[in-house]
Amino acid sequence: MTTLAKQQGSAPRERSQHPLCRQQVVLLQLLAAELDEPAGSSTPAAPSKLDDSVQFLIYWVHAMSAHHKQHKTNKPLATQNLEAGLQVLRALTSLEQSISQPIRLANDQLIRMLVCTLAMLAALNPIQPPRRRSDPLQPAPPQEVDNDQADDVCGDSPSQRSAEPPSEDGGQAACCSFEQALSQQIADSAEELLRLAEQYPKRSPYKGYRCDLVALLANLCFRRPAVQHKVQQLGGVELILSQCQWDDENPLVREYGLWAVRNLCEGNESIQESISGLRPCSTVDSPDLQQIGMQLELDGQTGKPTMVARKT
Repeated sequence: MTTLAKQQGSAPRERSQHPLCRQQVVLLQLLAAELDEPAGSSTPAAPSKLDDSVQFLIYWVHAMSAHHKQHKTNKPLATQNLEAGLQVLRALTSLEQSISQPIRLANDQLIRMLVCTLAMLAALNPIQPPRRRSDPLQPAPPQEVDNDQADDVCGDSPSQRSAEPPSEDGGQAACCSFEQALSQQIADSAEELLRLAEQYPKRSPYKGYRCDLVALLANLCFRRPAVQHKVQQLGGVELILSQCQWDDENPLVREYGLWAVRNLCEGNESIQESISGLRPCSTVDSPDLQQIGMQLELDGQTGKPTMVARKT
């Protein structure tokens, strides 16, 4: 980490182009302090340092994801930081479940982490049906362009856009205001969650982004009644259920989605009853069924989907 910090400080021109580098140095310093004085040591200040590091990490993931929405361009630096931040959060929530090396996270941190993760997941476009081609040599169909990235495809290049000059005290201001920024990321209803989701990108910044979010949610819901209740309060049960399907960009999202549903239902009868009370309201046609001349219909008596011959 010391080497990375020196590399950051030895390139002033690059740092001026990327004002977030100052915030990276702050994060590296916090993580370096964690390594020097781990949470299990007898130092009285260690727990507060762990809390500060986790709080800053939650803010960091929120800021990197919102950065993609605001700047409407794929920044490799921000993408790498976002992916690394989510991986660290996944590791932290997994370590808390460990028997040999448990890490206890405060409830307010878990709830803030949950709200930000649910909002980022709710912002994504729905999972598209898997692309299947009968001819393996046939090129894949062009991907849909999201509104967030339309300006990058048809508009000016990033160098032609106007950008605010970096602040002289950008790093210090970021370190002092991240707690205030996190305090605004609160939601007590599904409507408020959708409001928060507007600040995050609709398309995945990197391959596996959705999978990281669902895996983090699965870890957060594991034997935490307060988190389970918050997910249900924000309408996140249906959102997590919708992730239990195959996604070409996130091959393991279905498995993590099923694991999240399992953790949600464990010991929570209210969520179990809400899921068991769900009923299908319509069917979705697929190219595979069209090729064999079949279609799905809902049985009027049982409400279950049945396969019938396609009507001509």
